[in-house]
Amino acid sequence: MEQEASEPEAPPPSFRLIKQRLLDGDTMVLSLVKQMLQNHFRTCSDRSCSACAKIRKRVDNRRERKKSLQRRFRIGARIAGVLSLAHARATERAYAPGGLGYTVACTSFEASARHLEPSCFYSSESEEHSRKHNPAPADACADCAGE
Repeated sequence: MEQEASEPEAPPPSFRLIKQRLLDGDTMVLSLVKQMLQNHFRTCSDRSCSACAKIRKRVDNRRERKKSLQRRFRIGARIAGVLSLAHARATERAYAPGGLGYTVACTSFEASARHLEPSCFYSSESEEHSRKHNPAPADACADCAGE
């Protein structure tokens, strides 16, 4: 049997390639490194170990950051609740019958209602019914006649 000339085998992955995979976010490599660090942290008994000290510091920092974010969220939620209640009360007071907001809203509604064309949701084909709800242009109100 003759051996065909084949391409040379790829060299084993170097440290640079492994580092590049780590930087690219290869999850398998990252999980391997994470498992190695967790195992080291569990088994290491040396209190002066720099890797363990860094891990402890990062864990403490993340714990504090989580507490801070939860506190901020609670404060923001409380403020949002108070503001929505205040807005609802102000709206009720402004548009209560007889109040200034109610009067302004009524006049605004009546002014816009005068310019609207009446519509009917009933399906009837009688001539009288259609004349009643669709007036001829000559029957238009004085405000609309000038337009």
